[in-house]
Amino acid sequence: MLKKMFALMSVLYVLAGIFCCSACAAEYPKLHFILANSNPAGETNQMHKACVLFCQKVSDKTNGNVIVEEIPGAQLGNERDYLEGVKMGTIDLCLISNSMMTNYNGANIVGELPFIYKDAETAYKYLDSDLWRKMLDEKITPKLQIVSLGWYSGGFRNILNTKHPVVKANDLVGLKIRGQENRIVVAMYKALGANCTPMPVSEVVTAVQQGTVDGADFPLGTLVTYGYPQFVKNLALTNHLFYSFSICCSTRVWNKLSPEVKAVFREAAKEAEIEQRKWVANLEAKLLADVKKQMNVTTVDRESFVAKMDIVYEQFRKEIGENFWNESQKILK
Repeated sequence: MLKKMFALMSVLYVLAGIFCCSACAAEYPKLHFILANSNPAGETNQMHKACVLFCQKVSDKTNGNVIVEEIPGAQLGNERDYLEGVKMGTIDLCLISNSMMTNYNGANIVGELPFIYKDAETAYKYLDSDLWRKMLDEKITPKLQIVSLGWYSGGFRNILNTKHPVVKANDLVGLKIRGQENRIVVAMYKALGANCTPMPVSEVVTAVQQGTVDGADFPLGTLVTYGYPQFVKNLALTNHLFYSFSICCSTRVWNKLSPEVKAVFREAAKEAEIEQRKWVANLEAKLLADVKKQMNVTTVDRESFVAKMDIVYEQFRKEIGENFWNESQKILK
């Protein structure tokens, strides 16, 4: 009799489990979203990795009912196009860099200042702080009509050039360096005595090969993705700018999501955030070892660079706001 009762209870538990699983699956309607990424789907590309992790986690958490599909390689345009697409209703989710967001508010310029982070851990501490995230939620993302779901690592940018090794800041004087289309980057190179030539990333390979510019700066993952070690000799580990970006959801889409799907997006973004950052650290260690076999890699005198940055910091402090600057320094020190 006891055995029959146990057998019956086991059957009931199995049926209950099936019912619960079915109920869980039923909580999530069949949904399909597009995630626009301007970077290529390379194995060493940090932006692509963030997308892959986020998309997979959303699918796993909803039993495959909610699908987020990455469209990589700038097939849907660049970051400016994405922000327009979000407003027009043609883009659901997209990757937006903090660099791009500085065009819409001054406070987040702090995260783009050269040599502001002494290491990746400091960068994460700042990007995860209540100070940073509250500022974004109040001053930037509503204006852009997006919801920032998580912040990811693009790695530190380092300077490559075809002319000579760079160890001290003065070694950059007179070099023509492609910089991001960003006024902070232009100000940094001016302070260092280099001639900064802003241009889209898609044009840089040809510009370096043809000698239009002497060099450029990229995180290690991007540098390898585009094949620079094959034709550029010198790489200086300046770690001067930390590239950070966010997976963002259009508020138009976000406001239509159920609380359950919103929670899935948040959880997936956070888990992907943690995993992607670890992945970048491991990737860069491996890539650096490989790059050293192909390029002349130098460790720079960081203080010689930092000593020239006061003029850059002063240029943007007023725009950042004195209070926000001071509060930021408490976290960054």
